[in-house]
Amino acid sequence: MLLKQALTKVKHSPSKPAIMSDKGSENLNNEVDTLLQEHQLERIIAQIDVDFSNSMVEALFRRTKHSSLA
Repeated sequence: MLLKQALTKVKHSPSKPAIMSDKGSENLNNEVDTLLQEHQLERIIAQIDVDFSNSMVEALFRRTKHSSLA
């Protein structure tokens, strides 16, 4: 898993690494949850934990793409 590889490179960092993501299933799953429970990683979710992100624009593009391909 890519996150585990990244964590090995920042193992000696003075602060806990954080991942900023949206609420997609690729970000909210058991493997990521395990890293969170082991206190190796902090999760920041766009539009929940931060006020400003590009999630709104991404949602618009996703909806446009799916409606035009359907």
